[in-house]
Amino acid sequence: MEIVFGSTIQSQSGLVATSSLDAPFSLIYFSDHNFAPCRTFTSKLANFYEQVNTAGKQVDIVYVSMHRAPDQFFEYFPTMPWHNLPYEDIERARQVFNHFWGKGIPYLILIDSLGRCKRGQCKEMVEQKGPRCLKAWAAALRKN
Repeated sequence: MEIVFGSTIQSQSGLVATSSLDAPFSLIYFSDHNFAPCRTFTSKLANFYEQVNTAGKQVDIVYVSMHRAPDQFFEYFPTMPWHNLPYEDIERARQVFNHFWGKGIPYLILIDSLGRCKRGQCKEMVEQKGPRCLKAWAAALRKN
C-alpha cells in the first residue's frame, strides 16, 4: 500500500503508518462534499463500513479528497470513519488521482496489496449488494 499512499495516512486521531492497513479489502474513495451525490453516498458508505467491520476488520478505505480548499476537506473528513490521504500531500493525491481516476465522483475502487486496481465501480456494488459484495471482491482479488 505504501507504493500508492506513501508511508503515512491520516486517521481521525492523526497520522498512522500506511502499513496499518491490514484488512482483506482495501478501497480508495474519491469524493467532494460540495457535490450532493457524494454526500449521499458517503453516508451509505459509512453505514456499509461500520456494518462489515462490526465483527472484525474486513474493509479499509482511504479517502482521496477532490476538494480545492482545505476548509472544505476539514469539514467533510470528520463524517468519515476511515482513513484519508493527508490533504497537505497534494502531490501524492494528484498521483493517485491520475493513476486510478474513474469517470466522475463519487468513485470507489478495490485495490490489491500491490496497489493494483482489481475492481472499479465498487460504489454501485455497495449500493446494490451491501455486504454481499465482499464475495465478488474476494473473487476479483484472486484473479491475476
